[in-house]
Amino acid sequence: MILVIANLRFVLIEECPPFLTQNASQSVRDAYDRWTKANDKAHIHILASMSDILSRKREIVVTARQIMHSLREISKKIHKNKGGKGKDPTAAAEGKGKAKVATKGKRFHCNMDGQKRNRPK
Repeated sequence: MILVIANLRFVLIEECPPFLTQNASQSVRDAYDRWTKANDKAHIHILASMSDILSRKREIVVTARQIMHSLREISKKIHKNKGGKGKDPTAAAEGKGKAKVATKGKRFHCNMDGQKRNRPK
């Protein structure tokens, strides 16, 4: 989200420009400098938004694009291990039956006659 707002999204899409040579033109130098500065900002934003465990594993990765690629791979592996199926809304309710209705007895908060609590103590 921050990368889109800060106009750094191009770092995730574009490849790194070739390394500069001594006889590179000014426009090539400007493009390279712009990309490296944007990559550094994106790299920091991505690492800051991750959990500590994930960010430690990704600190050695050079570009923000490589970080995003590795996170996609992890996501695919997790999704594949789960079988690609999410929770079925009916699966959670199966086997539970109807809710038990509380019988008359002592109230749980004031210990007077009335309806008992609807859950175990």
